[in-house]
Amino acid sequence: SSHQSSTRGLKMSAKRLIGLILLGSVWLGGGASVQAQEPLAPGTSLPSVQGALQRLDGSSVSPQQLVREQGTVFLFWSTRCPWVEGYEDRMQALVSDYQRQSIRFVMVNSNAGETLDAVRTQAEEREYAVTSLRDPNARFARALGVTRTPHAFVFDKAQTLVYVGAIDDSPSSPKRVKEAYLQEALQAVVDGGTVEGARQKAFGCTLRYPYRRIVNSVLA
Repeated sequence: SSHQSSTRGLKMSAKRLIGLILLGSVWLGGGASVQAQEPLAPGTSLPSVQGALQRLDGSSVSPQQLVREQGTVFLFWSTRCPWVEGYEDRMQALVSDYQRQSIRFVMVNSNAGETLDAVRTQAEEREYAVTSLRDPNARFARALGVTRTPHAFVFDKAQTLVYVGAIDDSPSSPKRVKEAYLQEALQAVVDGGTVEGARQKAFGCTLRYPYRRIVNSVLA
């Protein structure tokens, strides 16, 4: 009937309007924040997310292909976050101390609006001695429950999460650090001990997730 057709037309128009609003949010804000999301709990195994990550040459790699014999740090990073910039020297010092002890550092960029080219440029200009990757659809970040940049996830030799959270307790200044959470966790991993305080609040820029799946479902 004409009434049913009119109702269907209104529903379709409403869906398209919602879709356009969401698309506008993507263009203006770059993605959805995830402040309510909970990070993966210590004791959980490394999630399998096949082909989700991109190397700087554009090739795909899975998290399991990146693990090292002693342990692996996945550090969620950004090309345009001042909190990340404040931690660069501290991160480089940790890399220097622990990569020689068979701990691998993997820097992952999952932010909507940032690109593989930007990640490559950052790694080259800052001379990062780590593996830098792009998580273009934020599938790996979603699997881990990442909420901030920087946000550290440490997995031991058994690929079990043993630490998640901040690098330390002083984002503003390395001179004021009282609790070096990530360093203490890495030392415990190297020593074969238990990580105390395995979960700490992450400080930093809110991670922006892409809206792609939400928009596609609304416009379908």
